Amino acid sequence: MGEFCSPEYMYFYVTEACNLNCRHCWVSAGQPASPTLQPAEIVNVLHQLNDAGTKKVKFSGGEPFARPDFCEILESIQDSKMMIEIDTNGYRRLSMDEKGVLQTLDVRLNISIDSPNPNIHDAFRGTGGALERTLSTMHECCDLNVPFRVVTCCQENNALPPLIELSMKVGAERVRIISDIMPVGRADSGFSCMEIQNIIDRYRVIADCQEQYRDYVSSTVPPAFARRSEFERDCRWGVTVCSVLSNGDIGPCGIGKHFPELIAGNVRSDDILDIWSYSPLFVRMRNIDLHKLDGVCGLCRFSDSCGGMCRAFTYSRYRSLNAPYPPCQDIYDSGLFPPDALRANAQVGIIDSEELAGGIPLPLR
Repeated sequence: MGEFCSPEYMYFYVTEACNLNCRHCWVSAGQPASPTLQPAEIVNVLHQLNDAGTKKVKFSGGEPFARPDFCEILESIQDSKMMIEIDTNGYRRLSMDEKGVLQTLDVRLNISIDSPNPNIHDAFRGTGGALERTLSTMHECCDLNVPFRVVTCCQENNALPPLIELSMKVGAERVRIISDIMPVGRADSGFSCMEIQNIIDRYRVIADCQEQYRDYVSSTVPPAFARRSEFERDCRWGVTVCSVLSNGDIGPCGIGKHFPELIAGNVRSDDILDIWSYSPLFVRMRNIDLHKLDGVCGLCRFSDSCGGMCRAFTYSRYRSLNAPYPPCQDIYDSGLFPPDALRANAQVGIIDSEELAGGIPLPLR
């Protein structure tokens, strides 16, 4: 199958069920969707990926541990060569079986905290006592020698330095700061509009934290606003990353739930490796020229490293894979984009959102 015989990194959204009601949930998790893949179907796909050379799989949702058979799925792949990550809110106490499986796997948990202040965290999560229970899960992970990192979505009430200090205290390996919240699903009502200066200030606070805590903190701040030469790009649609949704749909990530044109197939009817290698959608994404992205991204000297940032976020605004990253374009249009981040003599006008609304037609299959 050539260069793209398998994705390096697989996101597997094993359920839409969740025990919390988070304000920033862009997949609107809560009740399990129907139909949901059975354990045997999930394991079959994972074995295919393992045999083809996929290096890492991340289980997400929803809340993966909300699946009563999630432990069964993990046990079925404990002999695989893939590194395993699990996104979890940490609210539910681990069962004895789950503790045993986690100790036998090459696994890392990504545990979410929104604020070191329990009132703020619990309000954001929609459930009282959420922070206390999440911290208890982190202490359990330390006792089990199961590594975990803290993931937080930056917003006004984060109090990032205290949150980072708390993460260090409870034994987190690292803190990952998501700088921009995807404005779809449940997050659409509260995070789609933000003052330009607030976005810049938020990026500045995150950059300060990265300077202070160095390698302990990573983030998704666009490199034009960061103060460090390196940029950790861990999501490359169609080039290294593929996703399967809880109903078996194959796409670049969970954004396919909201935009059917970003679904390339379904594991119940299609071979995932064929879809990954040859589907028009993934081929189209691989052929995006980073130097010819629209708007400020096409003229930014960091486009090679960041790849235009999150293409899902971009698509949710402009319905185009070639459009600029919305926060960067909004900042540029306001006249506040760092001039030294642009290529020499680069100029770009304001993007016409209505003109881009039709986007670039994408085949469903």
